[in-house]
Amino acid sequence: IYTSGTTGNPKGALIPQRALIGNLSGFVASQNWFGFDPFDPSRPSDAVFWSPADWAWTGGLMDALLPTLYFGRPIVAWQGRFSAAKAFELMAAYGVTHAFLFPTALKAMMKAEPRPQR
Repeated sequence: IYTSGTTGNPKGALIPQRALIGNLSGFVASQNWFGFDPFDPSRPSDAVFWSPADWAWTGGLMDALLPTLYFGRPIVAWQGRFSAAKAFELMAAYGVTHAFLFPTALKAMMKAEPRPQR
């Protein structure tokens, strides 16, 4: 994966495969179990996930793409540049129920739509 470059230039960082599974429990809890009932696993989930995070970034990879694939949840993909208007459009068009938003994206969405309907 590549680091975000917050404190310097982005760098490639090796992450062992065994570390990937360790991120699932915290992520799933943060997403309210993806709509699954932890006490009744037979109940299906209709969760649809979206994140503007780049999948090559550690947050996009470990907190968005891999967990949704692991749990068999659909993930909405968008290749364009982030905009709050496009984010709301995608979420409405695809019935997004769960999202992973980095702070700058969330701030832009809150500024564009201070009182969202959903």
